[in-house]
Amino acid sequence: MKNLCSLLFAFTTLLFWSNAPALAQRGQGRGSAGHSVGSRPSVGSDSGHPRNAPSTDRPASNSDRAAGRRETKPDSGQRDASEHLAQSPKLSSKIKGIFPAGTDLTQAAQGFKSLGDFVAAAHTSHNLNIPFSTLKTRMVNGQKLGDAIHELKPDADHRAEERKAREQARKDLQETGAGT
Repeated sequence: MKNLCSLLFAFTTLLFWSNAPALAQRGQGRGSAGHSVGSRPSVGSDSGHPRNAPSTDRPASNSDRAAGRRETKPDSGQRDASEHLAQSPKLSSKIKGIFPAGTDLTQAAQGFKSLGDFVAAAHTSHNLNIPFSTLKTRMVNGQKLGDAIHELKPDADHRAEERKAREQARKDLQETGAGT
């Protein structure tokens, strides 16, 4: 029995050490912080973790997904509202009348995640006489349009006003071809 246990232990140890380089390469066999057990990375280092590896142009394979690696793309193509607005002169001229004369629309749109949110905020500001900069600050910091309306104009029906502004924005985007 003692010989059998020794043999199993030796066999298990041999298997473990023969797979150790593969485990380390896949990011397994790490401590709770994601670093190799017993080592501490220097400040600002990525410690060779696969999630911090440079992106590749190839799509993630099933083995990559199983090992916890994320699919990365060199350029995700995500643009903010100001970049979309710069590409749509028809929309710019259409909503220019909502803002005070001399307003730089590209600058006003900076920070909004979507062109629709920007145009809806512009309409809300105009419809309810809310300063656009106040509304923009709240929305860029993560507040939803309806919640911002509710806080800035508590006497207004915030749901109806949000619906109205979003419908106006949808119509503007559709008419100018900017929403495609």
